[in-house]
Amino acid sequence: MIAGYYTKTTVIDAVPNIDAKTADIEQTVIYLTLGGWETNDPATPVISYPNDPNNGGQLLPATDPNYPVIPYVPGKTPVGPDGKPLTPKDPDDATLGYLPPTPEDLSKPTPITYTEDPQQATITYQDVSDENQPVVLGEVDRIEGEAGTTAYIPQRAGLLN
Repeated sequence: MIAGYYTKTTVIDAVPNIDAKTADIEQTVIYLTLGGWETNDPATPVISYPNDPNNGGQLLPATDPNYPVIPYVPGKTPVGPDGKPLTPKDPDDATLGYLPPTPEDLSKPTPITYTEDPQQATITYQDVSDENQPVVLGEVDRIEGEAGTTAYIPQRAGLLN
């Protein structure tokens, strides 16, 4: 096994009846470079597929503690090539990263697209005639949308001069 490479030749057939007088026997095993998970986030480098040290033709099992994760990026969710968000490694703590999708071809990159998380804001109306004692004026407005795309138009008539 060569780290960073894999082979499609997982088994070499045994050669029977070999002794000291047997002519040299040559069997070729071709190794190919492993691909990796590539993201659209410039701060995230390519994460190479990890090969299994016990089987040069397979990835490291996803249950192995050394199996890589797709990094957490605040305000974004990583999405696999199937268009589905990746699953957090720990459902209670996304900052630990996400489980990468299984590559379709070990020699090709698997694209991971970080998408902006929906943004939420709460707008509270206050009378600040006395800056030391602002008064909340009734209910609040809640808005959400994609970062940088939500325009806010006040919904409370008569509150604006």
